[in-house]
Amino acid sequence: MPSKRPVTIECPTLLIWGLRDRFLLPVLAEGTEAWVPKLERHEEPRARHWVQHDAAASVNARLLTFLSACVAAGAPAPCTAVRVPAALPVPACSVIVDPWVYAP
Repeated sequence: MPSKRPVTIECPTLLIWGLRDRFLLPVLAEGTEAWVPKLERHEEPRARHWVQHDAAASVNARLLTFLSACVAAGAPAPCTAVRVPAALPVPACSVIVDPWVYAP
């Protein structure tokens, strides 16, 4: 039976969103901080749905900075934060790029 308690993602998480996305409006990310307390949120004003293509240089720079900080803080590798069985390790960090989650 699934747990009914709210899921909170406790690892550092980077969210990069394109403000000109016509499919996933930026308003959809509002309130994310309530269940991802260590959220680092960045909005790309000229990017559309494929923010990693529209703002490649900025996205790459943010990814490198964020992942470098995760590794410097002792994270073994970036990974996604999803509901996992208790026996699995807690993710070290996660990256969400409009709104895809990247995992190793």
